[in-house]
Amino acid sequence: MYWSQKSLHRNDMIRVLIRTQKLIRLTKVRPLIDLIHGKFQTTITPGESIVIDESMVPWKGRLFFRQYLPGKSHKYGIKCYKLCTPELYTYNLQVYTGKTNS
Repeated sequence: MYWSQKSLHRNDMIRVLIRTQKLIRLTKVRPLIDLIHGKFQTTITPGESIVIDESMVPWKGRLFFRQYLPGKSHKYGIKCYKLCTPELYTYNLQVYTGKTNS
């Protein structure tokens, strides 16, 4: 979606709506993600060393923020960023829902 950056067309309300759309994309699965976050964080407390990892959840269905990475074994899927221990136990998870313009 294209929005002009010229001052004539600049509107703060449009920017707020675009940011809100990013949150709406995960509305249906937000309770599941919150439950998973709670379970991850009560199970383990990370030490001094933490790792940021990128993973791909296989998905071939229709989804606005589905990613295509030709070098991966699962070419289509949902990209997630994880905060892990050095043993790669997940402590926190964030689903990538597309590029932000802010």
